[in-house]
This record gives sequence, C-alpha cells and structure tokens, in this order.
Amino acid sequence: MKSPPLSLMALTRAQIETVLIARCGGKMTVAGLDGATHDGNNADLVDPISASLFEMGYQLDIGTVTDSVLSIVEGNRISEFLDRAERRCLENISGNIDTVNIALGPRREDLNQLAEQVEKAIARLEKKILLRYGDAPLVGDTIRLDFQEKNEDYV
Repeated sequence: MKSPPLSLMALTRAQIETVLIARCGGKMTVAGLDGATHDGNNADLVDPISASLFEMGYQLDIGTVTDSVLSIVEGNRISEFLDRAERRCLENISGNIDTVNIALGPRREDLNQLAEQVEKAIARLEKKILLRYGDAPLVGDTIRLDFQEKNEDYV
C-alpha cells in the first residue's frame, strides 16, 4: 500500500528525517554526522528541523522536535520547510568537514572538494528559497508607531 503524500497528512519527524537523509545523508556521513538514521530519533537533524521552523516564524522549544510540533507545518509550507531544513543541514555539514588537502609525492587528495560542493549547494538553496518563498518572516514584539519625541511646550 502506498503511503499518502506529505501534504495530505500531518508531518512526522521520521518522514522529515527520511527526506533530509535522502537529500544530505551521504554528505552527513562524510562529515562525521549520522547520515543514516531516519526513525525520528536522529540527533544530528534536530538543529536543521528546529532552525527551519524558527526561521519560518514558528515558536518551539529548541531541541524538542516532536510529531505534534511538526503538525503546525501544513500545505504549501511543507516544501519551504524542507528546503530550509536542507539548507541548515548543509550548513552543519560545512561546519563539520575537514578541509585539508594532502599531497605526498605525486599523489594528491583534494579533500576540500566536498566543502566547495556543499558551499555551492547552500548558495543555490539560498537563492531558491529567496525566489520561491521570500525572506523569512520577522518574529518579534509589537511595533510602536507613536515614537516621535513630543515637546509639551508646543502642544
């Protein structure tokens, strides 16, 4: 039996992890992160998931990403959420990659190629996110419009 598309049901953390592992799992593994677990308990995907929710204006306890928290993402916001989570995941990969080139006689290994690929992927995703979804909403308190200083002598 085929499972329903993501947009027709509440998201689960395992579903999100499955998508992120499909998009970034190989690179995560090379960077020393868990690029295989997608059962809803992958600690290396908590940050990309929660950071993308924050970026989209949702409020939650950082480090606590449950299925009920993910149920707030619905409809056409799911694609945006996944793209933002993928970008954050790639940023985490970039921060964990050893970018050392090794040359030993005629043998040369350019280990920073993955880092360059990841940085290019991040730039492409940033452009895609900006074009498709716009900037992330600002989250904050009330903006006061009555900010001008008043001089009581002239009122």
